[in-house]
Amino acid sequence: MSKIIFLLFIIFSLNSNASVEHARVDLEDVVSNFIQIKAPEKLDWNWEEAIGLFGLVRVADVVNEKQKVEILEFIKRYHYYYDKKKPKVTWADECPSVLSALFLEDEYFSSDEINFWRVLDYLKTARLNEIGSIDHLGEDSTIGKFFPPYKNSVWLDSLMMWGNLSMRAGLLMGDAQLIDLALSQPKIFSTYLQDENSGMFIHSYNYRGDYTFPRKKLFWTRGNGWVVATLADYLELMPKGDHRYEEIKNIFIKLVKGFFEAPTKNNLWRNLYPVNKDNRIDTSGSALVAYGMAKGFRLGVLDERYFVQAKKSFTAINSHLKKTKFGKRLTKVIGPTVPGPRLFYRIIPYQKNSYYGHGAYFLLASEILK
Repeated sequence: MSKIIFLLFIIFSLNSNASVEHARVDLEDVVSNFIQIKAPEKLDWNWEEAIGLFGLVRVADVVNEKQKVEILEFIKRYHYYYDKKKPKVTWADECPSVLSALFLEDEYFSSDEINFWRVLDYLKTARLNEIGSIDHLGEDSTIGKFFPPYKNSVWLDSLMMWGNLSMRAGLLMGDAQLIDLALSQPKIFSTYLQDENSGMFIHSYNYRGDYTFPRKKLFWTRGNGWVVATLADYLELMPKGDHRYEEIKNIFIKLVKGFFEAPTKNNLWRNLYPVNKDNRIDTSGSALVAYGMAKGFRLGVLDERYFVQAKKSFTAINSHLKKTKFGKRLTKVIGPTVPGPRLFYRIIPYQKNSYYGHGAYFLLASEILK
């Protein structure tokens, strides 16, 4: 009997290892497609490409050595190109492009002329609004002038777009102002946007009008994914003795518990909750949620059930990879979305080549394939 159990254990281990290696091959195919489909100099200075590059640099340690070199060269070319361009930095979505620069060599930061310093200057000098955050659209938004719900508002997206950067850059530079800015945000967003029952967050909050937008309890998965992923990163990076650690941990646990208990479709989360508001799956949002679950388990914040779910979601996402001329690309990624009533989310189609979708996939892969 003991021999049979031993043989079954060996067979299970071999199958598990084979599955991991197959997933790694898939990942390398996706990386290959990402870096060949368009030269880094042709990418935009925009949040979509920025999240793709942030995820790309995070998988450098779990792909083969040749691809690791190619990834770092790709990232370097992107930043050296845009450092000469000096794009404007006036609102949240113009900040995350420098996230991937954090992984470049120390020599890169010796120059005063890089965009990295310009973005940090924006974060350090931006006016904090009445609730202690930064307006997502900045202080002089054209759309905010014509559409009142967007003026004087904070969006979930900001936690990833500048919150994650503020935390990482603050730690790297030993800048207490940036660290405090980052760590003050979870409580603010939780206070105004987190649902007491489900633990999920509504997309945006208008602090002058004192209302959420959407106004009803409608929960967008990718927006919640930005929060899950960022809070997981905070819990890994922040000093455990910080007085905000337990508070952020509890916000995180409540949020991921909500998604763990939410009905999925083949282990992928729907675009909107509650169920039947928009039942389309979104691989980008699902990847972000699963990333947080996997990291939360590794950090000892979540129990093993969450890691099991994260692996199931990773496998399900891999089933939506499609062959291309250069490798593979991710499908079933819903396009860029802004706060609003249910219709605002339902009318957004799937995007064919989504940089942020691949970035979310890369983040999850970096955690699962460690």
